[in-house]
Amino acid sequence: MSLATLTPVLLAATLVVIEASKVYSIGTSMMNGANLAAASLANYYHTNPAVVTDTYAQQQVFNNIRISQMIASNRQFSIPPGGWNLTANPPRVTVVCTYLPGQGTPALPAFPTVDPLKLGSKFTISESATYALKQ
Repeated sequence: MSLATLTPVLLAATLVVIEASKVYSIGTSMMNGANLAAASLANYYHTNPAVVTDTYAQQQVFNNIRISQMIASNRQFSIPPGGWNLTANPPRVTVVCTYLPGQGTPALPAFPTVDPLKLGSKFTISESATYALKQ
């Protein structure tokens, strides 16, 4: 009797631990991607200050940032309103990196992997990074 009761509880706990570790892994990768993107834009600004308004140049920078099964598309990067803060001392750029399941080539894996309640669309894993612009 106790085995019949304990097995589903242990299974559910195992799934929760697995999904929690995936959240941590995805979050770490999004932070790495945001750091790389912000640092790359800050460095690129040194040679081309027009990158502030040149979305094509920004996309070219984002094209170089990929992490297997974590970052597979430029759509994962965004510069939030006020992300280019040229009046700050020092001037800086902020980039947000968001996990977008199903995006990119190859498509990113679904999250959560097991989603019997169809709550996956309620989860957004994003990280941001800010870097001072090279002048």
